[in-house]
Amino acid sequence: MKIPVQSRQCSDILRCDIIAHDKEVYDIAWGGMGVFASVSTDGSRHQASVNAIAWASHSSCHICTAGDDSQALIWDLSSMGQLVEGGLDPILACTLGAEIEQLQWSSSQSDWVAIAFASKL
Repeated sequence: MKIPVQSRQCSDILRCDIIAHDKEVYDIAWGGMGVFASVSTDGSRHQASVNAIAWASHSSCHICTAGDDSQALIWDLSSMGQLVEGGLDPILACTLGAEIEQLQWSSSQSDWVAIAFASKL
C-alpha cells in the first residue's frame, strides 16, 4: 500500500531551541498542552545521569524521573512557582539494584510505575 506524502518546505516547520541542560538530553515527556519536561546527563537532582521521565496519568503536577544512580524519584511540581529553601525534594524515592534505563506511569493504575533496569522490569 502506497501512502501519499506531502512535501513541506523548511519554512513551514516551526523550530524552537530551548536551553535547559548543560549536557545531552536523554528523554522528554509531555505533561499537557504546551508543557513538557526533559532529563539529561547533567544529573539534575539525581546523583548521576537521568535517563527517563514520565508524567503521572492522573495528575498534571506529578512526574517520575529515573537514572544511573539506580533511583526512581517522584516529584510534586505544584510548588514549582514558589521559592523553596534548598530546592524541590522528591515526595517518594525508590532505589533499585542497577541503573534505571526506562520507566512508564500506568494509565489505568495511577499508583503503578513500570521501571526497566538491568534485565528486569
